[in-house]
Amino acid sequence: MITPSSPQPDIVLFVGLDWAKEKHDICLRQGFNGPAETMQIKHTPEALAHWMESLQQRARGGRIRIALEQSCGGLLNFLADQPNLEICLPNPKTISRLRDAFKPSGAKDDPTDAAILCDISRFHAEQCPKLARESEAMQLLRPLTERRRALVDDRTALVLRLQEELSRFYPQALALFKDHLEAEIALAFLGKHPTLAEAQRARPQALREFFYALRSRSEKLIQQRITLIQNAKPLTANPAIIKAGRLAVIDLVRRIRAVQEGIRRGHQRDL
Repeated sequence: MITPSSPQPDIVLFVGLDWAKEKHDICLRQGFNGPAETMQIKHTPEALAHWMESLQQRARGGRIRIALEQSCGGLLNFLADQPNLEICLPNPKTISRLRDAFKPSGAKDDPTDAAILCDISRFHAEQCPKLARESEAMQLLRPLTERRRALVDDRTALVLRLQEELSRFYPQALALFKDHLEAEIALAFLGKHPTLAEAQRARPQALREFFYALRSRSEKLIQQRITLIQNAKPLTANPAIIKAGRLAVIDLVRRIRAVQEGIRRGHQRDL
């Protein structure tokens, strides 16, 4: 299928694995010039373990090279634990170009992808990134970093939703805290005063004490905020809109705080 390079006698099994969520298509060659064998295995720990046991038996202690796409999460975790395994991670664009070369129609055919990956393991392994064996510390740090990034993205999305909700019935809150709705002072204020009416019922001294308690020390800024609240006019008097908005604000504040706590805990573990 692909122009061969020199044989690699230290590798006894060449494997192409085209993964999917529920099953994986396999193309295997025993030896560089061995005939292609195809099979399909389920994506379960038991099926993967049985398949790997059969590979190791066939390899008899020799090295096995497997080529597969890079974005297959749990499967990579499984393969990384196996002995005598060299894991090649070709760029998806490379696979796509080879697929186009051998299937000009562009139709995707899973077994053919497995065969292409098998040939990549034979002929182009040197050009492919390899899965590095990470230290235990790095194995812990990588998922923690990915989780923190996902939580930050979640927080951004929730803050945007909170901005949208406030703009519908309570835009004064946006003026109070500008572009910092994720700040604790903003979340605490909205948790305590989720509508303009509730904020205006608070005494000026109570508002001043609230801002001081949240480490807002600028008397000028505090007075500006109190004046804004006192002089504000409601955007709408529709009780249904205000009630729905109030419930949404309370829920979003709770969810943002939960995400903030997840980010904080992740940072503490990093330290």
